[in-house]
Amino acid sequence: MSKKIPHIHIVVAQDDFLITESVNAIIESMEDVEISKYDYISEDFHLVLDKLRSYSLFGTKQLIVLQKANKLTSEDQQLIANLPDINYLIIEVQLKAQEAQKNFKKLSHFICNTSNIVYNNQLPQWIQARFRKYGGNITHEASLTLIKFTGNQLAVIDNELKNLKLFAGDKIDVNNVKDLIDRTAESDVFELVEAVAIQDRTKALSNLWKELQNGTEPIAMVAILASHFMRLLDFKKSQKKPNGFYQEKLSRQANSFSKCALEDIIKHLTHTDRLIKTQPTTELIMEQLIINITTERNLTYGVRK
Repeated sequence: MSKKIPHIHIVVAQDDFLITESVNAIIESMEDVEISKYDYISEDFHLVLDKLRSYSLFGTKQLIVLQKANKLTSEDQQLIANLPDINYLIIEVQLKAQEAQKNFKKLSHFICNTSNIVYNNQLPQWIQARFRKYGGNITHEASLTLIKFTGNQLAVIDNELKNLKLFAGDKIDVNNVKDLIDRTAESDVFELVEAVAIQDRTKALSNLWKELQNGTEPIAMVAILASHFMRLLDFKKSQKKPNGFYQEKLSRQANSFSKCALEDIIKHLTHTDRLIKTQPTTELIMEQLIINITTERNLTYGVRK
């Protein structure tokens, strides 16, 4: 007999990346669920509760991921505790474990996953374990070199590991990482990234067609663009003072976008990745992607703000 999955999960971590990893693992353990995501807003929370109390017309269970729920009120916690177990709720909480236990007393028995922060001295081992998950090996020295480039942002590190896997293969040493940092040993696709990031549409489209003619795979270009805009978003969120030429360049680029615009661009890149994998006209898809990113941000993932 299979173990019954709890209808409420509270995922606690201090890092967005660790929260996302844990939430994805829970979702993968479920079958035939209809997934919706909402930011926690107390005034509108009754709409989420109504959905969680309702049966689907098609017999499919609802799974709601409640994001940014650090300040879930005591009253709303009590309403959650009284929910029937006909649907699923995952609550994302970006706090220390002790703070979560204190702030969520009414729901403390639903705290199912507390992911500890990865400290700086643990990063090399985390990088090596993460890259093994992708089917490769990276040396300790290469991990240290990568950290000097990325800092301790796990989402940024993870994107760079994917780039290394894409362009350098399964075995990564210090020279592979230096090549990625220098952006010289690989294709001029990084000129495309730079042009897109500074909103130079003419140069971006020119570089796009040059890369397509040189045989650069569109999926690789989208991956690198996504990695760069994830880095800009992380830099925007951190609000850290730039240190050195590279971070100053990131700061200038990040400041030319709002946080909402960067999130919108990342969603669009994800959507484009799916289109490329399912449709044959990749050149037109890529061209439209560049035009959309370098257009004034009055659209949110196809919906006007």
